[in-house]
Amino acid sequence: MSKLADGKIGKTRKIGDESGKSLADRKLFIGPRLRRIRRELGQSQTQMAERLGISPSYVNLIERNQRPVTAQILLRMAEVYDVDLRGLAAGDDDRSFAELNEVFSDPLFRAAASCAANLARSWIARICSFAISESGLTVGSK
Repeated sequence: MSKLADGKIGKTRKIGDESGKSLADRKLFIGPRLRRIRRELGQSQTQMAERLGISPSYVNLIERNQRPVTAQILLRMAEVYDVDLRGLAAGDDDRSFAELNEVFSDPLFRAAASCAANLARSWIARICSFAISESGLTVGSK
């Protein structure tokens, strides 16, 4: 239990822990399943978007698990494509992917990853420079 900003006592949950939410409040990421359904139907993202009444870019975001699917879209999928909605419920793999996706999209993580990449490039350059100097070769020589 922890004290909330309004002074009330409440339960603390970890980020990504949706176990305390009702099914209606949980975010549902179905990207790979939606892509599979669309491809099995032989439709482009634009065609699917038209049938679902959403934009092609929104279909793309859902397929890449950048956006959760809404209840309205799920109902429209069931109506248009005769999809069993129970089969779309996110499994552990999808939930883990969505949680990782959320972490990787954090600006702090991006900054750290960029810093690590720059550091790795710097060390590779130093190692290559050392190897070249030790071998007696010069750049451009054979």
